[in-house]
Amino acid sequence: MATKKDLEAAADYFAESDKVTDETSGGDFFRLKDGEKKTVVFVKAKPLSFKQVWLNDQNRSEIFDESKHDGMRPSGRHLLSLVVIDEVKGIVPQVLEASNDVKDKVKKVVIKYGWDTSFEIEREGTGTDSVYTILFEAKLEEEQYEAVMGAEHASLEKVLEAKSSDTQSKGEPSRKEKKANPWEKK
Repeated sequence: MATKKDLEAAADYFAESDKVTDETSGGDFFRLKDGEKKTVVFVKAKPLSFKQVWLNDQNRSEIFDESKHDGMRPSGRHLLSLVVIDEVKGIVPQVLEASNDVKDKVKKVVIKYGWDTSFEIEREGTGTDSVYTILFEAKLEEEQYEAVMGAEHASLEKVLEAKSSDTQSKGEPSRKEKKANPWEKK
C-alpha cells in the first residue's frame, strides 16, 4: 500500500513531467496538425509583434537581430492571445504565433464579428505550405464571454522573452531539469 509520502512524490514527479511535456509540445502555444480544427475565442489583448529569421542550416528560427543576422530577410510574426474551447478541459488559454497572413485573417474576422465570438480554425497542409481557415462559429452568451475574459492568460511579453532567450542560448531550447523518479530502479 502506498504511503502519503509515496503519493506526494508521485504527484511531484508527474507534475514535473507534465511541464516537460508542455515545453516540448508547445505548452502555452496553440498548435494544429494538418486537417485538424479547433474552436477558439480571440482575447481582447494587443498583439505583440516581432521579426524572426529562419536558419535553414539549423532547421529552426531565431528572433531577428540586425547585428547577428546581417543580410538575412526577417519575416513578421505576431503573438495573439486566444482560448481554445475544449469540451473536456473547458477554457484553455493559449498563445497563437501567427504570420502576417494569419494575423490579418484574425483581424478581419474580429472586426466583422466582434470579440464575443467563437471561431473554428482549421489547418490544411504542413510547414510553409499550411493554409489556415477561420470561420464564424457562434456568438458567446454574456457569461461565456466573461469566463473567457476572466481566464488567466499568458503574458505575451513573457512568452516573447522566453522565446528570445531560448534562441539566444547556443541555439538549443532551454529545458527545466527533471526531478528524479522515486520508483526508478538503481
